[in-house]
Amino acid sequence: MTSSSCRRGLAYAEGPSLIPGTSREGVVFKRLDGALSFKAISNSYLLKHSDR
Repeated sequence: MTSSSCRRGLAYAEGPSLIPGTSREGVVFKRLDGALSFKAISNSYLLKHSDR
């Protein structure tokens, strides 16, 4: 993974959730064959919940 693709993944993790009125916690990327998956966690979510 390049730094550019990492930045794009983190930028995609920001934004509205499918639940109206809430923001995403992040997004999960999965290979179609199930061999690999990872989650890009929203920086906004991390900052909001940094006290936990």
